Amino acid sequence: MAPPQVDGQPGGHTWLTCLIPLVPIILLWFLIKKRNERVRQEEEQSKLFMENENMENESQPESCVIKLWNPNAAANLALLFSPIFSAWLMAKNWQELGKPDEAKKSMTWVKIWIGFLPVYLLLVVLVPGIPMPLVYVILLVVWYYKLGKKQITYVKEAGIQYEKKAWGKPVLIALAATVVWFMFAGVVGGAAALANPPKEMLQAAAIPVVNQIAMQSGLSATCSSVVITGESSKGLYDAVATLSDGSTLKIQIQLKGQQILVNVPPQ
Repeated sequence: MAPPQVDGQPGGHTWLTCLIPLVPIILLWFLIKKRNERVRQEEEQSKLFMENENMENESQPESCVIKLWNPNAAANLALLFSPIFSAWLMAKNWQELGKPDEAKKSMTWVKIWIGFLPVYLLLVVLVPGIPMPLVYVILLVVWYYKLGKKQITYVKEAGIQYEKKAWGKPVLIALAATVVWFMFAGVVGGAAALANPPKEMLQAAAIPVVNQIAMQSGLSATCSSVVITGESSKGLYDAVATLSDGSTLKIQIQLKGQQILVNVPPQ
C-alpha cells in the first residue's frame, strides 16, 4: 500500500521563498527612514541655532557700531582748518575706538596749537623777519607723522569696519571759527600797523609831505624817494629824501598817532 501524500507542504516552502526578495527592500526602506530622521534633526538644530544667533544680533545695542570720521579726511583738513580741527576730530575717533590714552594725546596737541596760533600771529605782525610760516609748516609735519598718520595706519591695519560720521556740523563749526580767526587777525594786524608801521609805509607817506616842504621853500624839484636810515628814538626816524634833480635832503620823520610829521634839520 502506497504511503499517504500530505497536501500543502510543497506550497508552504513556496510562499517563504517569495518573501526573500522583499528583505533587501524592507532593509533599504528602514535605512532611508533613519537617514531622513537624522537629516530632519540636523535641520531643526541648524534652524534653532540661526534663530538664537538672530536674537543675539537683534539684542545688540546700536552703540556697539563704531562711528568715525574718516581718518584720512580728518588729517587732510588740517591744511584747510589748522591742526586744531583735525586733532580734535581724531581725539573723538580714538574715544570711539576705545583708546583713551591716544585721545588724550590728541587733545594735548589741540591745546598746543591753540597756544601756538596767537603767538604765531603776534610774531608775524610784530617781528616780520622771523620765518613763522616755515615754523608752522614744520609743526604741521611733526603733528602729522607723530599723531595724524598713526590713526590712519591703525584703522587700516586692524581692518576696522566703521560707519562714517557726517561732516556737516564739524565743517560748519570750523568755517565759523576760521572766519572769527581771520577777523581777529585783521584787527590785530591793523592795530599793530598803526602802532608800529613798517618802514616802507613811513617812507611812502613822507614823500608828499617832503614835496609840500619843497614847494614852500621855493624848490622846483620834487621828491622821488625817501629812505629811512635809522631810528633816533621811539617814533623818530632819520631819513634821506632824494629829489628829482638828483639832490638829497636829510629829514626826520616822526609818527604821532595817525599823523606823520616831517622835519628838515639844518643841512
